[in-house]
This record gives sequence, C-alpha cells and structure tokens, in this order.
Amino acid sequence: MRNQILLAVLTTASLATLAPAADWLDLKDFGPVTQRVSVTVENPADVADPAALVHIRMADLRKVDPDANFNQVCVVDPDAKRAKREAADGNFIPFQINAKTLIFTLPLKPHEKKEVFVYTAPAPLNTPGFPSLTAYDSRHAYRSFENKYAAFRMETGPGANTTGMAIDLFGKTKAGDGLRLVELYGTGHDSYHKLNYWGVDILKVGSGPGDGGVYVIAGDQQARPTFASTTVTCLYQGPVETKLRVSAPVEIAGKKVTVVRFLTLVGEDRAIHDQVTIQGDDLTGLQLGIGVRDLPNCVWVEHPDKGYAFQTGDANQANYKAVGMGITFAPSEYVKTLTLPEPDNGGHIYVLNSLNSHHRIYDIWDMDGQLPKNIEKAEELRAPFESWLSTGAALDQSPLVITLGDKAESKP
Repeated sequence: MRNQILLAVLTTASLATLAPAADWLDLKDFGPVTQRVSVTVENPADVADPAALVHIRMADLRKVDPDANFNQVCVVDPDAKRAKREAADGNFIPFQINAKTLIFTLPLKPHEKKEVFVYTAPAPLNTPGFPSLTAYDSRHAYRSFENKYAAFRMETGPGANTTGMAIDLFGKTKAGDGLRLVELYGTGHDSYHKLNYWGVDILKVGSGPGDGGVYVIAGDQQARPTFASTTVTCLYQGPVETKLRVSAPVEIAGKKVTVVRFLTLVGEDRAIHDQVTIQGDDLTGLQLGIGVRDLPNCVWVEHPDKGYAFQTGDANQANYKAVGMGITFAPSEYVKTLTLPEPDNGGHIYVLNSLNSHHRIYDIWDMDGQLPKNIEKAEELRAPFESWLSTGAALDQSPLVITLGDKAESKP
C-alpha cells in the first residue's frame, strides 16, 4: 500500500479539545470504559475512498492511554445511530488487532475529514465479534485468499500448475457476496469451473503472468519465481484485513536475489494492496516488472502518466463471458511496457525503476456482484473498470492523513 497511512506526530494539539464534545458510548453489559482517544482520518484525494485503511500502533495508543491493550479497546463512530441490543456489533466500527496494530476502515468522501474514538478500559471489554470479510485458505497446491467481493489464489509446491507468483481469479456474484472459500472448495475439486450461485473461476492462468505476476528484469533478460521455491505465509486474517507474505529466490544475469511480496486484502475494498520488494547484495541494473495476462480479443487501456493500466477481453475458459484485469503503479516509477508474445500465455509487463513498489491489483467480470447488472460484452466492462483503476491510482497518490489525539479524555 503506497503510503496508505501517515500517522501525525503525537505532540499535535489535542483534537478532543478542538472538536465538539461527542456523547459517550453507554451500552448495558458492555464493560467499564473509562477513557477514549480521538482519531481523525482525512482523505486528501479528489475521489472517494470506500475503505480508508487505518493502522495505529498499539504502542502509540499506550503513550496516550496506558489502558490501550488487547481486549481492552474498541472503535466507535460518534455520529452512528445506536444499534439494537441483538445487533450489538453495529455499535462499533469493525476492527482487529494484529501485528501489535489496531486496524479498521472508514468510507470517506473526497476531502472528507472524520473523527472517531478509540475507547479503552482497565479490564477486558465484552465487545462482540464482527463478520469475517476477509479470509485465507491453504490446501493442496492452493494458497487462497479473499474479501467479500472476490477471491484469489496462488499455487506453490507439489501439484502446482502456475508460476511466477501469478494470481488466479474467482468472481463472486451478488449472491456470493461474503462467500467463504471453505464453501467454494467444499463443492468438490474443479467444481468451481462451473457457474455456481456464488460465481465461478474466471481465469485460466496457464504459464502466463495471471493478474499481477512478478518479474525481475535485467536489460533484455527476464526471470520469474518458480512455484517449487515460492512460499506463502498468512501473517494474519481477520474481519477487516488479511495479510500474506510471499517469497521466492530468483537468479538473473549472474545475480541471486529474493522477491518478497506482501498481499493485503481489505474487506470493503475491491483491490489487492500489493507491495513487492527485490532484495539482495547486488541489485545493480535490476528492475521490477508486474505482469497482466492477455485475454482473447482483449483491448488494452494504458495511462502510465496517471498510474494505471488494464485490459478487458473475452473469457478464456467456459461458463462466463468477459473479464478485466489491471494494476496501478506510481507514475514516477514507470519505465516501459514489455509485451509477452506467447500466443496462449502472453500479456504485458509494466517495468518499474523502483525495487520496492506499492500498487494495487484489480479484476472484474461479466456477472460481478459490484456491477448494477450483468453484461454481455467485454467492452461494457471498460468504463466501470477504469473508474476503479483511476480511483485506486488517485488514492495511492494522495495518502490518508491520520492524526491521533495527544491526550485521552476521561469519562464524565
């Protein structure tokens, strides 16, 4: 994620003293909240952010409020209408704590600034759970991950067919919104190639780059990770965010390097947030490439100056009609586009001068649950898909501003 979070210095003026006083959350059987800390999230972009991703280190919270510990915090929107007791989770902004970090998201309009509160207590709180909008599943050669809108997988180890950290795609219909991969695979091996109520496998990856395959470039040479040496570790999964670490050795032009990739899925965000780094003792002359596979009769739309590229084309296997795939990248990092000429597994590689790239990966299909209606032709995907890519690129280039109050407020 390109500078997704910019946490303001804790010595800023207390936001609690600047904002109008908000009513305290008071729920029966909830727990003894005694403090709260203001968090202001600002979207400086000219586009809306459907899921502004907030990460706050627990250590930073404890500097303001020592009670900010696991099971002793919750996140509250002071403007939200209070939910009924049987829907108690509706009183909170869904959150999780992983990697010693408090994680939650907010929908923000262009240039919107929103204040929320992190409530704390000296003892564990009776906080309800939240729907799991992201997840990870590992079985056979598949390392699968998903959010509420789409599912993905990479293949590694014995039984794998694809390579190069290529990402395979599964499309979800409106009825499949929130489907868990456990259910998908539970219908039997390869059953996902037939259209189900939830959707279908929407990409034959083959030996191509899939969506977002990784390449190491040295002059005219290209090299990719192999499935046999690629490892995938789920760092954590939760209702708000799931994060994977993917790594593999690559040898090119006499140099031995390691490709390390962090894939992050956010429940309410269509994109895969992707960070790819090339590591090694000698990185001279190397460049990073992110690939996207060609589809039958595909039409490419490329705007390196705006930070995105995508294509829409016909299905390359049965039971659906059309697909789109694309990526964002920093315009300042773009070097050139390489064409993979293979007739069945071709595509484009976007070469970057950064060896540590933050970007987003997107896909769409003809029965996509986020489309207002099903479409018949690939060209009908172009306009809605480009709106996703252009929005993601704009958000990458205007990162959130997150300000943590420097003083906890005590409950009256």
